[in-house]
Amino acid sequence: MLRDRADPDFDWLTLSFPKDLETEFRRDYAQKSVPHVRLGIGVAMALWLLFALLDPVVIPEAKQAAWVIRFAFVVPVLLAIFLFTFSGRFYRYSQPAAAAAFLICSLALTVMVNLVIRPHGTHPYTAGLLLCAPCACVIFRMRFVNGACAVLVGLLADSATAVWLTDIPAAAIVNNGFFLVSASVLGLLAGYNMETYIRRDFLRRRAVEKSIEQVNALREVGQSVGSTLDLETVLTTIVTHAVELSGANGGAIYEYDEEAQAFRLRTSHGLEPDLVEVLAAAPIPRNQGALGRAVAASKPVQIPDILETPELLLERARPVLTRLGHRSLLAVPLRREQTVYGGLVVSRRQVGSFSDETVNLLQAFAAQSGLAIHNARLFRETEEKGRQIELANLARSRFLAAASHDLRQPLHTLSLYSAALKLHASDGTTGEIARHINKALASLSALVDSLLDISKLDAGAVQPEPQNVNLKTVIERIEADYRPLANGKGLEFHVVAPDLLVETDPVLLERLVRNLVDNAFKYTAAGSVTLSAELRARMAHITVRDTGMGIPEAERERVFEEFYQIGNPERDRVQGLGLGLAIVQRIAQLLGLTLTLESEPGRGSTFDVTLPPAAERRASPRAPAARDAAAPPALDGARILVIDDESDVRTGMRTLLEQLGCRVAVCSGYADAERLLAEDGLEDVHLIVSDFRLRAHENGIDTVRRLRERLGDVPALLVSGDTAPERLREAQSSGLPLLHKPVSADKLTEAILAALHR
Repeated sequence: MLRDRADPDFDWLTLSFPKDLETEFRRDYAQKSVPHVRLGIGVAMALWLLFALLDPVVIPEAKQAAWVIRFAFVVPVLLAIFLFTFSGRFYRYSQPAAAAAFLICSLALTVMVNLVIRPHGTHPYTAGLLLCAPCACVIFRMRFVNGACAVLVGLLADSATAVWLTDIPAAAIVNNGFFLVSASVLGLLAGYNMETYIRRDFLRRRAVEKSIEQVNALREVGQSVGSTLDLETVLTTIVTHAVELSGANGGAIYEYDEEAQAFRLRTSHGLEPDLVEVLAAAPIPRNQGALGRAVAASKPVQIPDILETPELLLERARPVLTRLGHRSLLAVPLRREQTVYGGLVVSRRQVGSFSDETVNLLQAFAAQSGLAIHNARLFRETEEKGRQIELANLARSRFLAAASHDLRQPLHTLSLYSAALKLHASDGTTGEIARHINKALASLSALVDSLLDISKLDAGAVQPEPQNVNLKTVIERIEADYRPLANGKGLEFHVVAPDLLVETDPVLLERLVRNLVDNAFKYTAAGSVTLSAELRARMAHITVRDTGMGIPEAERERVFEEFYQIGNPERDRVQGLGLGLAIVQRIAQLLGLTLTLESEPGRGSTFDVTLPPAAERRASPRAPAARDAAAPPALDGARILVIDDESDVRTGMRTLLEQLGCRVAVCSGYADAERLLAEDGLEDVHLIVSDFRLRAHENGIDTVRRLRERLGDVPALLVSGDTAPERLREAQSSGLPLLHKPVSADKLTEAILAALHR
């Protein structure tokens, strides 16, 4: 900000700024002077009209000539200037207009007194000249220099005409001149002080506006840095503000390449295309140019005159800068915590150093640029790590799917033979062995099914079906299943099952609560397990509380990860695979429920599920279908076509289904099925049971579709050991019922009956 007379940018004699600043001031001065000019001209016209009433008394012999001067020249010119103040061009010609108003008044008075009246001594109208100088500088707002020139013209005109054209004594002329000069000096001093104040006020306002502009620019840059990770957008915003606020003609931001030890142009503003092409052609080595020196010194480097210090410029850019007229340059390093991120460089066509204020401002922009590049690099690193994690998860899913498929195939075969054995020998030692085999298979199938549940949830193959669910029914069903387990372990099992309706998917909700209860019983050796429901703060809460080992605070997030278990380093299969809580969390997210965990090591854990109550009573809740164990399967005589590429599975399926009374035909794929249709006359098929993934890239969905073209709309089931998410989505979109290997005899029988009665 310019404050004192020692400031070289302010000429205190002529009251003027440097050219660019003076142009800005004059426009501002003209805009703010309009009301004063209008007032001054209005007062002047009023006085000229008012004194016309005195002409018959003061100058009766020259009344007509005076009126001609007043009404033919002075008042019309003043009125024209007054109307001109409303024009859009007045701001450009405000000073000539003010000078014209002053001169028309002073010269008209001089003509009226010295040429028309021609007094022999002093005349009252001469006093009007005393008002001209103060009015011109204070009311008409003429600049001091213009006012001084105009006043001098008025004084010379009055003195010359008084001496040559009137008979006024010399003493009276000198006396009049003394008063006119005194009034002019006072008016000019008043105008000088007023203009000085106005110029200072202009500088203050300009400094405040510039500070506000800088603050707004820094805020906009800060918002840009915080709101977007598009580095190009952020850096372009920064260099644009840097160029505009520093008064430079152009600027650029460079990013430092650690591997190449060089600076690469990232973005620019205001630079000529030829210069940008040269700067972007190749990286700038770290030890070259003004930017290299700035980075080495860790502070801004200025070149006040490019022509005097060409050695500081990049050699290939030097001739282009000179040809385009760039004369001074400022380079600011981009550093953050001793790390070099690049540099900010601005140039202008004016010779001289940049002000300290500008340097400080560009350092602030440089800090924002360094932060933006730092954030962008962190984002790239995070994105790369995320991509690696995604690839690792994809590889894990593929591995699990492949392992699950390869494991399910022999399990499925074993379960088929086991079920057939159980049906064939239901009594005696063989029957007992069959029951134990079935029990072991059921346990192993449950573990493998947990993997399937994770795959289904990750694949988005599970779609909730919200409806009204009575928590009393759900909790009582879970209690009935786990009461024997509680008695067997000597644990108290407290259950609170109010008649409370909620709106959610009943099957998924029951699976979630069962997993929590199952987890509580697994990790509680003594004490109790509590399952309760209640309405709190207009929300339903299901709480599962145990007095088990508890979960340390550091482990409370990890217990929801797949395969993570506390206190099971030996991986005891009795405690499962560590997927129960992972499934709980996924189901809660799928249903939009809030799941919280509170735990204290040695005292137990509490899981709380928050869900919305039902808005109104409507359709009965869908519950998991309970199997009627006493109902024998009515499959006698059913013709079933089994398609599987594994011969052991085909044999096992034939053995089991024939034990159930079915007529069974087996094949390995569509070509084999065509042969059966052609050779054996297999036309009376009641149901197709096909493996999902067959050999030679054949799949069960296409095979069923092609067979239906020959056999009609025959019911069909898919049986698969594949748990890959994409396979699950494909099976779901086909609309065919899907059974997952290993399939127990009971589930297979239920599915076949359901398909046959479809």
